[in-house]
Amino acid sequence: AGDALTGDTVPAVILKDVTIRGNGFRTGAQRIRLESFFNFADGATMTVGDPVRAGGQLLLAGATLRGPGTILLLPTAVIGDGGGTLDAVSIIGIGSLGQERVSLQVLANSSIIARPNPTYSGAQVMTIRPQFIINSGRLKVESGATMSVSQLTPFGLEGVRGNTGSIVIESGGTFTSASSVETGIVINDGTLATTARDLKATSLDGSGAVSVSASFLRLDRLRQRELSITNNGAAQISIAAGPSRLKSLAISPSSNLNLSNGALILDYDGISPLEEMRTLIISGYANGTWLGKGIRASASGTNGRRAAGYAEAADIGLAFGVFLGEPLDDTAVLMRYTYAGDADLNGSVNISDFSRLAANFNSAAIWSSGDFNYDGVANIGDFSLMASNFNQTLAGDLPRSVVPEPAMFGVIATAWAITRRRRMIQRD
Repeated sequence: AGDALTGDTVPAVILKDVTIRGNGFRTGAQRIRLESFFNFADGATMTVGDPVRAGGQLLLAGATLRGPGTILLLPTAVIGDGGGTLDAVSIIGIGSLGQERVSLQVLANSSIIARPNPTYSGAQVMTIRPQFIINSGRLKVESGATMSVSQLTPFGLEGVRGNTGSIVIESGGTFTSASSVETGIVINDGTLATTARDLKATSLDGSGAVSVSASFLRLDRLRQRELSITNNGAAQISIAAGPSRLKSLAISPSSNLNLSNGALILDYDGISPLEEMRTLIISGYANGTWLGKGIRASASGTNGRRAAGYAEAADIGLAFGVFLGEPLDDTAVLMRYTYAGDADLNGSVNISDFSRLAANFNSAAIWSSGDFNYDGVANIGDFSLMASNFNQTLAGDLPRSVVPEPAMFGVIATAWAITRRRRMIQRD
């Protein structure tokens, strides 16, 4: 009679309230539909698919799969369509989750694991076609495998959800997503690539590589080997989970990275990327709008008074030091959302910052030597920005000095006199 769930004319065996033991339960190349509860005795395994023949499907019709147990997914097999709940059950292997689409609730004690099949000569890919996957457990990609989350419709709401779940990508593993993904933490020691949609996580840590293309990456913290943003892609980081850290950063002319209210350590090897980062910040600055491509600092409340500061760690006395709790070596470019005038990136504007500007007044400069409006010179415009923020400190930071030393009052007064005289001349 066929299967009413999918409309397929191939009949399926329907099972309800079944308990399995051992590892002898196999679909082979046939179709099995699960309804109600499907219980796994401790250590029980169910195999979906056949090691020789193509086919094999496990259809879910609102079933709850209770463990502890394992579903072994063979390369040419399919789990889906329909929906169900994994409760202490893990799906392991390569193959497809969802022929057209699948809805799964992955509870905290459950996993979906892409694991290579050494007997299969084809691509080692687990393809997920999610209507919704509510992940409170773990998605994991082992070395040599790929987990690919497909996009079902150009503007659909489908995807992976669950801000208490995690995604783990081992070295040599690849996670690709063309669908929307929201999760708690991501540990990436392999490759993570997002295309077409967005990925939101509390933190993305590890030693891997991240590629953002035509999509949006939003994180409280990013700590990876490299980040590449291309094809109108965008990324945003904040300070909520501490400063972000990369070895290398590449942003195409059509894309942007928003520091928001965050900070980034670019712990490079070899030639310093300081000038490249400066160029990207100037592009993002876009004459004060902070809406340009490149590196932005567009957290609320900029109003021309806050900006993206940048410096070579050694230039501000932090070689082999500590920046926002993070240890540094002698080759790091630091970037931070901060007050205009915070030359040394300590989160406050005070006499030490004025000293840097004064030492380079009317000379070519970068941020750490007094150029706070990105025009390449430390001059009266930069002094005005600094003066408007003097003694201001970002929330959570303590100023190194909040009272000017007596010997500096004369210099500051002179600078103020110059400012007032120029304003009077302009008014006249």
